[in-house]
Amino acid sequence: MRLAILLALLLLATPAGAAADGTITSVGSGQVKVKPANSRRNASIVRAVDRAYARAVPRAVADARKDARRIAAASGLSLGPIQAVEESEAPYGAYYPEFSPFGPDQYCGKVTRRVHRRDAAGRLHTVKRTRRRCIVPPFASATLTVTFIATAAG
Repeated sequence: MRLAILLALLLLATPAGAAADGTITSVGSGQVKVKPANSRRNASIVRAVDRAYARAVPRAVADARKDARRIAAASGLSLGPIQAVEESEAPYGAYYPEFSPFGPDQYCGKVTRRVHRRDAAGRLHTVKRTRRRCIVPPFASATLTVTFIATAAG
């Protein structure tokens, strides 16, 4: 899904043979809240993460374009179409959507906790409690490095 979105963005890039004076490269990020239909079903969480990521990509491109326009205006250049798009890592590691506590695309699994109990004689015992849990990531994010064609304004 992510690759298809990036390929679609690349197909919308510059036509062949377009002359450019230079390029402006900008990093943009987009973030969308993950809202699964059923937060206790792994398949529902995976679909929600994929939908949120698909909505985060255009936001990341728009954020990069906004930053590139600012740079172009400050440098006296005119911002042209997209030349290249590359997915990049988030600055603190890509936690979302790659964050899956139980493995790739696995948001539900067994969690074991140790519980300390005292018996009637006062002796301490450790008991393991295993429960099935689903952990929904709060958001999905996309960080893209976008290169725009820049021409001399005039």
